[in-house]
Amino acid sequence: IGYKPLYEYEIQDNGAVITGYNGTDTVLHIPRWIGNEYVTGIGESAFEGDTGITEVHLPSCTQSIGAGAFKNCTSLLRIDGESVKEIGREAFYNCTSLSYVRFFEDPVSIKTESDAFENTPILSQTDNLMDIHVSEAQDYSGNIFLGSINYQEGMTQIPARAHYGNARLHTVRLPESLQSIDSQAFAECPMLDYVELYDD
Repeated sequence: IGYKPLYEYEIQDNGAVITGYNGTDTVLHIPRWIGNEYVTGIGESAFEGDTGITEVHLPSCTQSIGAGAFKNCTSLLRIDGESVKEIGREAFYNCTSLSYVRFFEDPVSIKTESDAFENTPILSQTDNLMDIHVSEAQDYSGNIFLGSINYQEGMTQIPARAHYGNARLHTVRLPESLQSIDSQAFAECPMLDYVELYDD
């Protein structure tokens, strides 16, 4: 019987990316190093369908979670990490037990695909959300950590799809200087129930 490593991985330009898991632990502390390289990413479908995993703790060097990385991990309760900057399509799709997600760096800046957390209970929670003030246009599409946003005076435009798929965004405040809100800027924001317009 051939030896199988606990973690399968590939070495890419910026470090090691985990591509598979051959263990049976339910609580995973992803290693900081593999093959003398920092673990900088969780690859596409790396843990897909592993119904035994309940917790995942990422090291500070891990910056990306690939498409479908934890898809259909139906026992996964929580995941945390310090430096995640990008979450791919369906990364946590159908993780039907997922109720705790915490990323310690500015979670609003994480680039998140709009379906990354589809069919997870985390989308119905309203605690631990961010309240931010914005003075220049940015792309927040897909971000699930944004609860309210205050656009500052001087802003004239909200770009197309700027908040597409902000599943937990509930409050938006707009300035007098605003001239246009482009196509689908607030599409697929099911919790958005309060928009404050500047009123003379």
